[in-house]
Amino acid sequence: MALKIRSVGFTLIELLVAITIMGVLLGATLIRYTTYNEQQQVKQAALTLITNIQQARSDAMSGKKPDTTGCSTTKPLEGYKVSFTQTSYTITPRCNGVDISSAKTTVLLPTGVSFSPVPIPSSFIYLPLTKGVTSVPSQIILTNGNYSVTLHVDATSGSISE
Repeated sequence: MALKIRSVGFTLIELLVAITIMGVLLGATLIRYTTYNEQQQVKQAALTLITNIQQARSDAMSGKKPDTTGCSTTKPLEGYKVSFTQTSYTITPRCNGVDISSAKTTVLLPTGVSFSPVPIPSSFIYLPLTKGVTSVPSQIILTNGNYSVTLHVDATSGSISE
């Protein structure tokens, strides 16, 4: 009586096919994640810009002066100046014709994210006590080359939205 031996397991070809399919799925997932991450970087930079500009607008509208000696009670607040470069923006309070650099806020955009093109005009001022805003760009575009977010700026009030 001969015993029959049954082999149990996978062949080498079956294992190679399974590993190849898993590799393809992993590669597609990594590519999708990278794209998603790049999109989120641009979106987050845009949301941060909106928040910072709304804060500057709010501070100007309420007449809030920075807590520095350059903007004392005797010197009038002229507003909050927003300036742009290719990869950053700065919000600086102005009192008595002078930028108060000790209260300046500079925000660098994440690596790979930039303004495209740099907004024209490259700076504007939110005037105090609801007197409006000096000429503002109609839109601000943030991009990383593959993905862009366009922000719209109201020319009269200076409010900004996506």
